[in-house]
Amino acid sequence: MFSKILLGYDGTREGDNALKISANIAEKFGSKITALNVLPEHMEFTKSFSETDRELFDNWVENNLKKKNIKKLDKKKEQLKSKGIKFSYEINYGVPHKEILNQIKKNDFNLVVLGKGRFAGQSILGGTAKKVLRNSNISALVNSSDFKRSSFKKILVPTDIYNTIKKDLSFAQQLSDKFNSKVYLLNIVEKGDHNYPSEVIQTLKGNSYNALSENLLKAKNLSRVEPRVRVAQNSWIGIKEFINEENIDLVVMMSYGGKKIRSEFLGSVAEKVIEYSPCPVIALSP
Repeated sequence: MFSKILLGYDGTREGDNALKISANIAEKFGSKITALNVLPEHMEFTKSFSETDRELFDNWVENNLKKKNIKKLDKKKEQLKSKGIKFSYEINYGVPHKEILNQIKKNDFNLVVLGKGRFAGQSILGGTAKKVLRNSNISALVNSSDFKRSSFKKILVPTDIYNTIKKDLSFAQQLSDKFNSKVYLLNIVEKGDHNYPSEVIQTLKGNSYNALSENLLKAKNLSRVEPRVRVAQNSWIGIKEFINEENIDLVVMMSYGGKKIRSEFLGSVAEKVIEYSPCPVIALSP
């Protein structure tokens, strides 16, 4: 399931947290982790530099960023080795999302792990994470810098009542088997801006719950899966509220559906959940 994990590592606290999550998964699944640290080449602002100044910038990157990250990664490698976790790293020059995607194309990784990164325009989700999520053909785990738990005791799978037993639930169940987790299968009844009578809300919730329960009964080996229904203005807000209420440790969901083009991922429910979730989210490729 996770024989090879690619970690996008930038040397920050967020990168360290992403490494910790990767190590937790690798320890359970016997995975090998490859960390990729991407250093800047001649950046946009250096185009106006003289050749001498550009050389000074390159030397600064080489003697500061690169040496610092090598020292840090070597230390991480020894720490993981003591736990029996296979770990290697590469340091490349270039544009982070392009280098990460190149590694995914060239190697048979099962999962790429990223931090949310810096703000990108009006988005909390950084540009590197967004571009990898849009273009990766493998599943991606995006971690929040504030998440520090060491295990996945509660896993959330958002769903609709028509596609209950599908890839994301099966994926979550495999994680649950390794981490001994409880899995919540959540359907959000969207009410928009409508102020429906309470009787209507209860009927909608009851219908959704019954549909989820019936679908689960048809499946096998899903004893630790608990159906839940919430009412919210829209899906991503309802999912975020449930994550906070139940102290969820991991969300598993599809990144985009059916034949939709990858660019439709942006602005979707999945993107909003990844953006605002206080816990890691795994976006599965179809």
